[in-house]
Amino acid sequence: MDLLYWFDRAPREVFRSVSPHDGVERGVFAMRSPHRPNPVALSRVPLIGVEGHILVVGPLDCLDGTALLDIKPVSCGGRSAKAQPVNRR
Repeated sequence: MDLLYWFDRAPREVFRSVSPHDGVERGVFAMRSPHRPNPVALSRVPLIGVEGHILVVGPLDCLDGTALLDIKPVSCGGRSAKAQPVNRR
């Protein structure tokens, strides 16, 4: 599933950064920079289980307390990609 959330603590004033891998300056969208001018973030995570009204998901890249904006099923051409069985506890 895809999770959309708000990176409220990410710096938004940096548009170019130097890559730690090769020392070349690039735009932040051309690398995996923590500087995000657009604070909307997306993580694709596996749905591990459902516990009542709580969805248990695999690891994602955000801090505790980060605001979740939306949850979307993974889709490809109108069909779910690799549907996984859900372990309902």
